[in-house]
Amino acid sequence: AADHSTNPTWQPQSILKDMQARIRSMDRRMAAQTAAITALAGQVGTGADTRTVVAAVEAAIERAAIDADSDPDTVDA
Repeated sequence: AADHSTNPTWQPQSILKDMQARIRSMDRRMAAQTAAITALAGQVGTGADTRTVVAAVEAAIERAAIDADSDPDTVDA
């Protein structure tokens, strides 16, 4: 950082920002994975064709990604 000589905390701040970004990314992926599994489980035994199952999973992932971006506390919901 340009101010590293005058700001002794620049390195820890940079590391924390990186960790926060990585955690948010993992939250989005976890939400999408949970949504996909839930959508797949909801299709079991319905006799739905592959296109219907894929559409349901894609829609669930999209909703989960939007929810995770707007409210990270909804990931486990």
